[in-house]
Amino acid sequence: MSAHLSQQEFEQYRRSSLAPMELLAADDHLAACRQCRARLGEMVPAAQAWQTLRASLPSEGRKPEHLSYEELTAYVDEKLSGIQREAVESHLEICRMCDAELQDLRAFSLEMASLAPSPAEPHSWRRRLTELLTVRWPVLAGASAALLLIAWLFYSQLRVGRQTPPIIATVSPTLAPSSPSPAVVEGGAPTGVVALNDGGGRLTLDQEGRLIVQHPLPPSYEQMIKRALTSGRVETPDLAGLNVKTGSLMGGGENTPFKLLEPVAKVIESNQPDFRWQPLAGAASYTVTVYDADFNRVTTSPSLTGTEWRPPQSLPRGAIYSWQVKAMKDGREVVVPEPPAPEARFKVLEQAKAEEIARARRQFAGSHLTLGLLYAQAGMQDKAAQELQALVDANQSSSLARKLLRSAKTLPP
Repeated sequence: MSAHLSQQEFEQYRRSSLAPMELLAADDHLAACRQCRARLGEMVPAAQAWQTLRASLPSEGRKPEHLSYEELTAYVDEKLSGIQREAVESHLEICRMCDAELQDLRAFSLEMASLAPSPAEPHSWRRRLTELLTVRWPVLAGASAALLLIAWLFYSQLRVGRQTPPIIATVSPTLAPSSPSPAVVEGGAPTGVVALNDGGGRLTLDQEGRLIVQHPLPPSYEQMIKRALTSGRVETPDLAGLNVKTGSLMGGGENTPFKLLEPVAKVIESNQPDFRWQPLAGAASYTVTVYDADFNRVTTSPSLTGTEWRPPQSLPRGAIYSWQVKAMKDGREVVVPEPPAPEARFKVLEQAKAEEIARARRQFAGSHLTLGLLYAQAGMQDKAAQELQALVDANQSSSLARKLLRSAKTLPP
């Protein structure tokens, strides 16, 4: 390379069209040449960085409705509102190009975070990248958006044909286990290391409290998994409002003529639940009534001949409800539950938690541990036990997996 970059080399560098080795050589030259750094800073103002990125990406098949770079980065940094996040996720489900860009951006952000860990308040991956570049190229750091463009594109070129390595999530000092990790020896794992098969991969928590996974997880999920692996227990919400007590207004005792089946004493995800009950011999019809926590009637079914009903309207989320069934037999009413039997209560999952679980099912469908812990946190005992049973099946010799399953099966109430 000549004493200074030529105009053509500047243009190719700005468009990221140099070959990888030429781009490295240009990087080295810019690190040492103040004059060329100044020229590049004038050529690539930060305000034009996004246009540069879009122009440098392949244009075949790209349509105006693709997600913008700003939208993707805001999604990775979790800075979108609920409606915006839903719109982005809906687009990602049908657009393979945008989904591929998102996966590259996520991998890049995780690599940047591992290169420049911050012991204080965590920064965004874009800020960390700017800090790294400031050390090497102080003049270029002013055009941070352009540098992000160049670094991301170069990183994407180098990743072609390379398998993504396992991701190591370091535990923060405030959440580090106060006692050594459980001494679990599974599948060749050394003493003091927790290792589980999960989702077709291997999940490990080493002696230093580092979680090693095959696929990236949000920081909150990493901490959730670390707590479960070190304590051997799942985390549950306060479900005291669903506890059944003898002598309350509604319910189904041992001597009741028929029993209510679902939902009873549980948290449910759907806000249009399927109500099911046992048949009453000789009953001509049934009527279902749903009440709120103050025993105000919320909805009532028409006269039914079957033993199952789904309300046509959605129930408000985050609330606790009770329900009863009135059967007509030989011209008289048989109500279940009736005093002094306990109420048949259930809770509809909050909107934010329902959205989180729906996203997790799409993104971490193979991780029985992640989904099982999320279901347990939401109070969904049946689904938590189902996922953790699958984890036990994949780790037959793991006492820790069995311990987590037992913990989920004893969820209150």
